[in-house]
Amino acid sequence: MERSDLVVEGTALAVESFDYDTTTYSKVTLQVKKCLWPADAVKSGDTVTVVELGGITSEAALIRANGNKFGQTIGAKEENAKVQILFDGAPLPVTGEKVTYFLARDALGVLSEDYYAVVGAEQGKLKLSNGRFRRFVGKDNEGLLSDLDANEEQLAAEVAAAPRKGTKR
Repeated sequence: MERSDLVVEGTALAVESFDYDTTTYSKVTLQVKKCLWPADAVKSGDTVTVVELGGITSEAALIRANGNKFGQTIGAKEENAKVQILFDGAPLPVTGEKVTYFLARDALGVLSEDYYAVVGAEQGKLKLSNGRFRRFVGKDNEGLLSDLDANEEQLAAEVAAAPRKGTKR
């Protein structure tokens, strides 16, 4: 919460992958169900653009991003071969997915339009499953981060009690 400008719960309406510099991202159009913080920032039914690390790219883009160190030929096969890029093994966003995001405004500088980036990469995204919000914890973070498992009321209470951006503990 200390680095978040916005905390919203909603549904992914669209997901598009794109490459910027040498990194692959996913652009998510999120329809807001509820704004958890600050309460009046966005309204139910509004959409916000969210950028997450990871997405679908081409084999050719990966070769170029790595400087084509091995002098590989880049042809139609490489241009058309799709590769899934995961950040710390975190699953990619999916259209129709219900999530809560902890977001920071324009934190990455990768789009010309207004957007939010997920605070703390996969740490700032909670998926809704069977009435519970859960955070993905990759193998490298096991024991360092909790997997967070909360219902909607518990999550709202946690957000309400958390320190805010720009405040000291």
